[in-house]
Amino acid sequence: MDNFNPLFNETFIFRPFDGAEGRGIVATTNRSAHAGQGLLRYAGGQWIPDDGEYDLAFAHGVFAYGVLLPDYSNIIWSWRNMVLVRSWLPERLHKYAKAHHFYNINNTPFSQDYHWDNSHHPNKVAMKSAMDKVCSLCGCANGRGAYLTSEQDVFVQWLAEKRIMIKSTMQPVLIPENPTCYLCLDNGKGHLIEALQNYKEQLESDIEYAEEAKSKAELAMYDSEDIIDTAKGRLPEVIEELQELGNRVSPSLNK
Repeated sequence: MDNFNPLFNETFIFRPFDGAEGRGIVATTNRSAHAGQGLLRYAGGQWIPDDGEYDLAFAHGVFAYGVLLPDYSNIIWSWRNMVLVRSWLPERLHKYAKAHHFYNINNTPFSQDYHWDNSHHPNKVAMKSAMDKVCSLCGCANGRGAYLTSEQDVFVQWLAEKRIMIKSTMQPVLIPENPTCYLCLDNGKGHLIEALQNYKEQLESDIEYAEEAKSKAELAMYDSEDIIDTAKGRLPEVIEELQELGNRVSPSLNK
């Protein structure tokens, strides 16, 4: 596959953070809280008590830990910086901006061409095994991951603290130096296109919503007119019957 990040050909091992499991979250199922078994290590699917070694996945209580692979094979790194994105855009588009930046192989955009099947990657297999193991023990499972291409969790800096290792070399996966966002090229043209596309979709959504509301209002108006016409047609007959019976009809009913 062209523009494939060669890093994804590797297998990754790591150590979970002490006390990272859930950070105070108590997960429950069937109204029962799970204090959780001790930390288990993947060990090729044998799931042994943790012995301090690096591995592809771990399990602790209702939490499964693994290295999370990206959906697109051309990505190297991603991060967030809304201030930078908005600096490229006119103020009227600020509300439609997205904060994400992407450093990709050869500045290629995301597309189905780079969507890869990582279901057989050793780390993907290990993570699935961790989820299955936790679910079998607790009846539910919560995934926790170390991201290869971003520091998604500001509380757990897997890459900054060099917690993820390339198994074949035992070298840490490092954050790229001076990454260049492909959307920022040509004075932020990619971010401008993205914001305009979001604006377009919002306008289309507004039109769809308004047209639906208008259609409902028109139907309600037609229903109301039918009710009024029917009532006006029957009212004189009822008034006449009342008068024949000697009842005095209120003037308001004659209107």
